[in-house]
Amino acid sequence: MSDATSSLRQSKPAILRDSPAWGYLTLTRLHKFPAGSILVFWPGAWGVILSARAVGLPAREVAIQTLIYAIGSTLRHNAACIWNDICDREFDRRVERSKTRPLACGAVSLTGAVLFLVAHIAACYLLLTLAGFEGRVSSHQATFKIGLFGLFFLDVIYPLTKRWTYWPQAWLGLAMTWELPVSWISIQGYTRLETLTVLFCGSVCWTIYYDTIYACQDRRDDVKAGVKSTAVLFGDCVRPILSTFAALCLSSLIHVGYATSAGPWYSAITVAGTATCFVWQMYTLDFDDGGACWKIFKTVITLSMLFLALCHHPEVLRKAHEQLDEVLGLDRLPTLDDRPRLFYIDCILKEVLRWGTPLTQDDHHREYDLPEGSFCVANMWAILHDEMLYPDPLAFSSERFESANAGRSDSVRPADPYNYAFGFGRRRCPGVHFADQSLFLVFASILACFDISPLADANTGKLLLPPLEFAGGAFKCDLLSGCNQPLEPDPWLIGRHPKPFKCKIVPRRAETAALIEAAIVSSVLSHPS
Repeated sequence: MSDATSSLRQSKPAILRDSPAWGYLTLTRLHKFPAGSILVFWPGAWGVILSARAVGLPAREVAIQTLIYAIGSTLRHNAACIWNDICDREFDRRVERSKTRPLACGAVSLTGAVLFLVAHIAACYLLLTLAGFEGRVSSHQATFKIGLFGLFFLDVIYPLTKRWTYWPQAWLGLAMTWELPVSWISIQGYTRLETLTVLFCGSVCWTIYYDTIYACQDRRDDVKAGVKSTAVLFGDCVRPILSTFAALCLSSLIHVGYATSAGPWYSAITVAGTATCFVWQMYTLDFDDGGACWKIFKTVITLSMLFLALCHHPEVLRKAHEQLDEVLGLDRLPTLDDRPRLFYIDCILKEVLRWGTPLTQDDHHREYDLPEGSFCVANMWAILHDEMLYPDPLAFSSERFESANAGRSDSVRPADPYNYAFGFGRRRCPGVHFADQSLFLVFASILACFDISPLADANTGKLLLPPLEFAGGAFKCDLLSGCNQPLEPDPWLIGRHPKPFKCKIVPRRAETAALIEAAIVSSVLSHPS
């Protein structure tokens, strides 16, 4: 163990996990921001952007309205979470994943939660008076009434639907999508209602899709506790049913693109990108594994590492494109059968896993200090950056694995990151092969379909390389934590991820959208259950 570990417990985080402030923070889910809030924000943002395009709204007004809905979606999501926990506090005590929620474990009192809820409702009420294009008095009035209906009816009823029906996700879809008609009507009034209705229904299908996946985490506990959900209702048919909802959502996006003359970029990025996500999730997700239903949302960290690396190393992307085009041609996406010939994609995958190792800087975990260089379970950073195994270890170089991967064999080599990235011995991740194959398919499919590059300065054209900056952290796989509970080893991880950065992701060719749309149809037909 490093000498640095002797300084453990020297300092504490700004907000202690057992403090009242942390209890109220987790009550609103703000400790996971923007997760949750952004799902409420997107429908409102869609309404603002599509309506602004239709009526020619000035850019300044678009920015103001978008900001209002961004703040409003956060406050409304906070209020909904508080109300949900108030209503479900008895259920939560009987469900493994939610028994540590603030109200369920007593970290926040019922009176305190109610007062906190009232404050959020007052803030939402105030924001509703500001929404709407100031040139339309009627839009202001309509926005206010429609918004109040969502706040005081849809949001209030949702937690209770889990007692009455197996379709609470459908009601949640109405509540989560309600900012779409609010923003739409506030700017352009009661026009183009057919397009609004189609997009609204598609967004509801999207909510049913992702919240059913989320609910699969608790399926066994929900049955015992008597909680109803689509995850329980769909049972063994969850995959084909969710594939249908995904197809309906995708169809709504196609219709909206056609109705608004959105153009090929909309088809290639919005439609094809959504289709890619649906195909990958339906192909890889194990609905009987509660951990997988949460982990499916965390692969974005590994992908962000890939995008960051490719922005700094365009030669890697060019080389990957050459191999993909040679092996696949132009008319299909990669499969696992292609893996022996796509050895350079394996090189990239291994280098991303090696290059993005956890714990490279000082960090805090609960009441502990974790100084840079600390030995935590296994010092993978030191192993995967050993100059004896990996010359110039801080550089991203997928070529370091190229000679070893050509003619891929099943033998594990001493310098192979798979020896270390997924753990050791009996505690090695049992899903290593699943994770490996899933990441390979995602990496290969993205590289086959898209170009990834830094943004260029609008004036000089100079490429703006994203900074190689990372955020470290100790985090819990469970959505909520922070009550005064013992630290259990399994759900806690020490990790890092790139700080938010911007890059340019564009389709490699015009046929990309059709290729991905064909893949989702093929996936649904080939994997009906």
